Amino acid sequence: MSHLFWYCPVTFGIIKHVTLYYFGIEFGKSEWFSMDFNLTSIEYLALGTILNVISYVIWVNKLQKRAPNGNLIVSEVNFNLGYVIGCNQKLKPVLENLSNTLRNKRRG
Repeated sequence: MSHLFWYCPVTFGIIKHVTLYYFGIEFGKSEWFSMDFNLTSIEYLALGTILNVISYVIWVNKLQKRAPNGNLIVSEVNFNLGYVIGCNQKLKPVLENLSNTLRNKRRG
């Protein structure tokens, strides 16, 4: 069974744009589900946090029947990540360095 999240061309285009913006890598399914990275527990937590916020923002826009562009999604993700960082200051340095971490710890 396929999930609509991955087969909607608008959603997939947004995912590619946003992940390229945040991580310098266009994510596909294996990257999205963190299978291509050899990370520590806190790095997985940071990656999962960002990916969940991205999913949430995309889903909210879909529910409101808006066809957002990638820049709007980035803005909304940044806004929501501000709340996350405010709740857990330990994640801030990990989130800030995640782009370099992912490029250095990519499997394969």
